Amino acid sequence: MPIKAREICTKVLWLGTGSQLTLTYFVSVDDGTGDLPGPHYGVGIRVKETGNVTFVRSITPEREKAERLADILASNFVTPTALYDCVYDWLCR
Repeated sequence: MPIKAREICTKVLWLGTGSQLTLTYFVSVDDGTGDLPGPHYGVGIRVKETGNVTFVRSITPEREKAERLADILASNFVTPTALYDCVYDWLCR
């Protein structure tokens, strides 16, 4: 099933080697198919330089909560490698 996504923001992370990572944070939407009725929202990160996209689907049925989480991730320059751990911590708070 294709994922619908809405971009929240893009950040540039400068690496000590003179290179950079361009990180785009987004909120994904699953349209109530499968076991979960109604739309459910997740978050994701895209790395422009590699084309890598990492996301966690169906975190919450509330769009505003997913948007706040994406803002937190972007504010802290979370990379795809740490995404799952950060979402887990956010869910367990």
